[in-house]
Amino acid sequence: MSRGSGAFCRAIVQMNFVHDRDIGLPEVVSDVLDQLGLSTQQIIADAQSDANKLHLREQTEEAIRRGIFGAPTFFAGEEMFWGAIVWTMRSRTVNRLRRRNRRGARGVEAKVSSGKNQCNAGVKNA
Repeated sequence: MSRGSGAFCRAIVQMNFVHDRDIGLPEVVSDVLDQLGLSTQQIIADAQSDANKLHLREQTEEAIRRGIFGAPTFFAGEEMFWGAIVWTMRSRTVNRLRRRNRRGARGVEAKVSSGKNQCNAGVKNA
């Protein structure tokens, strides 16, 4: 799903926070995947696989280690943002990190978590 992951992240967060839909329900996720023209049945099957469940447990342990206490949560490097501030600060922070990255910083990572769903985006060197 990597080719559609950015669009999926935006759409699923909107479903949750704008349209107040329960994104834990497979039919809500299926609606988003269908709208994006993605392989709905395969993606849902992959998401419910034992390997993905293990990955979710590992990600949950990492979230606890990093002090995440709510959703959405956004990390820009080691800087954490959560709640409504995520959307107001996200672009400004990512742009600042991109500028820093051009000056030699490496491996900047941004993650958005919303309930059981997590979207990742790496900031690459320009």
